[in-house]
Amino acid sequence: MAIEVDSQDYLFCPRRETIGPDFTLQATPRLPQFRSNCLHDLESAWWIAVFILFCNRDKSEEEQWLEPETKQADEQLVVVQQMFPRVLGSTSRYKIFSQRNLFSDAVQLLPSRFVKAGSKLNVVRYLLVERYEQAEAGAVIDRETFLGINELMLKILDIAIKESDDTPFLKL
Repeated sequence: MAIEVDSQDYLFCPRRETIGPDFTLQATPRLPQFRSNCLHDLESAWWIAVFILFCNRDKSEEEQWLEPETKQADEQLVVVQQMFPRVLGSTSRYKIFSQRNLFSDAVQLLPSRFVKAGSKLNVVRYLLVERYEQAEAGAVIDRETFLGINELMLKILDIAIKESDDTPFLKL
C-alpha cells in the first residue's frame, strides 16, 4: 500500500506554514482533501517489487552460507520488518521510502546478485518521491507530473529484471 494512502494525507507537499515579514507564521495554501492518484498505484507496485527482492535470498548461495552471510540475512530480515511492519500507520515505511540513504543502505544488505536490481528500485523510489513533491508543490495536485511516469518506471524495472540474472530465490 502506498504510504500516503495508508496515512490518508499528502506527505510530500511543502511546509504548511512560512515565516512572514513581521515574523509571524502564515499558513500556505493547503491541498484539497486527500484523494488517491496514479502515483499511489505505481508506488504500490514498487512496494511489491521491494517485497520480492528483500524477502528472498539467493538460492544459488544457500549451500555456501557462512557466518557473515547469516549475519547479513539477519540484518536483511530486520529491514524487511521495518518495511513491512504488519500494522497500518507505521512511520518506518515513510522514512525508508522518503529518505535516500535509508533505502540505499538497505539495498547493500541484499545478496550480491540482488544489489543491481535493488539499485534500480532505488532509482524508481527517487523518481516517485520527486514526482510526489512536484505534484504536491502547489495549492492543487499538478497532474502534469503524472505524464510519462508509467513508461519510465516500466523501463527502469525492466532493466532491474534483466540485471537479476534469473537469480533463483530462496524465501527468507
